[in-house]
Amino acid sequence: ESWIKDNYLTPTADTIDAIIIAAGHASNKILANVIDMAAYTASAINCLGPDCQIKGNRIVGTGTGAGTIGIELQGTADRTCVDGNQIAMTGTDVDGITVADGCAYAQILNNTLIFTGVTTSMGILCAAVDCKIAGNIIDVAGTDYAISLAATALRNMVCDNKITSAGGAAAQRGRGPAGGGRRLARGAPAPARRDRSPQGAAAATARVAPRSPARP
Repeated sequence: ESWIKDNYLTPTADTIDAIIIAAGHASNKILANVIDMAAYTASAINCLGPDCQIKGNRIVGTGTGAGTIGIELQGTADRTCVDGNQIAMTGTDVDGITVADGCAYAQILNNTLIFTGVTTSMGILCAAVDCKIAGNIIDVAGTDYAISLAATALRNMVCDNKITSAGGAAAQRGRGPAGGGRRLARGAPAPARRDRSPQGAAAATARVAPRSPARP
């Protein structure tokens, strides 16, 4: 269990995420950080660990192309809670919060997502099961969706969200030929754009060091 709290972070290059929690590293807390994505294409917070808390962070910046994500939960981040974060992004193609297939029982609560000057954007994309998406404020520019549920996203509770969607639609169900969202293809552990080499991981602004073996 590690804490990443009260930091100001910005990526140094494209595809380098500001904060990475590796798979199997459970119960970490990412709290009250300010992350400036500048003009880089990456994820501000990329979490693969289960039972984590991502709360009270502020994420700003401009994405230069497809692949910019505010908070990304990948397929081993089950039971992670994303609560009370603020994401204010501009750019050509950005997503606020993405929950990949495999992140069962994730909670996406009370976040504020505001997109301005964006050609395409999605507020929350979910491909996982048994999640709760509630109390979020989502102001989406462009032509995409505030909340998008993939065909794999079963038994989710989506309630009490306040949505403004300019040019797109408020919600969507079952996007994508493989049942995934725009970048959440079923069974894919991570988008192809990511550099998972040791060199790429070492270049991240903040990373939790291994503390325990990966869960089976």
